[in-house]
Amino acid sequence: MQRTASAIGLAALTAFFTSTQAQNYADRQGLMTAPDAPASLTVNMNMSEQLNAHVFDTAFSNMMLAVAGLSALAALCALTLPHGRPSTGSPRVVEM
Repeated sequence: MQRTASAIGLAALTAFFTSTQAQNYADRQGLMTAPDAPASLTVNMNMSEQLNAHVFDTAFSNMMLAVAGLSALAALCALTLPHGRPSTGSPRVVEM
């Protein structure tokens, strides 16, 4: 069960990261202006590299923020679990 939940969680985070990265790239690509001179190809490539780095960093930070929020929510839910020793009359639980 743990491996299945881990695999589904990893797939969900990967899908979230990919969609966020694609959306950020589409949003910021439209704001770039293409230079007219062909000699400025290196400038355009440098801008594209900076754009890719910025989009990756933004998507990664959004994913980490989501993971931190889900971890905090899980910690709060863990506080509601019963704690302490079970009473003597309770049935014994056998783990398999």
